[in-house]
Amino acid sequence: MSMVSTLPRPEDILAMDREQAAETVRALLRQGEMSRLVKQLNADILNGAAEARELAQRCLEHMGFVV
Repeated sequence: MSMVSTLPRPEDILAMDREQAAETVRALLRQGEMSRLVKQLNADILNGAAEARELAQRCLEHMGFVV
């Protein structure tokens, strides 16, 4: 992924099964894009509306992060 690439949306990640989500995490790590996604999700948790916060938290948990 390049710097202007589109990151997966939280909804897309939550629609994946655990193996697909894990593969997405591995791909984002290889491409150097994982930190950009986590930064976006953290911003939603800290500053987003209630729905965005809940979605971002569930997304991080689905990817294996402890929230």
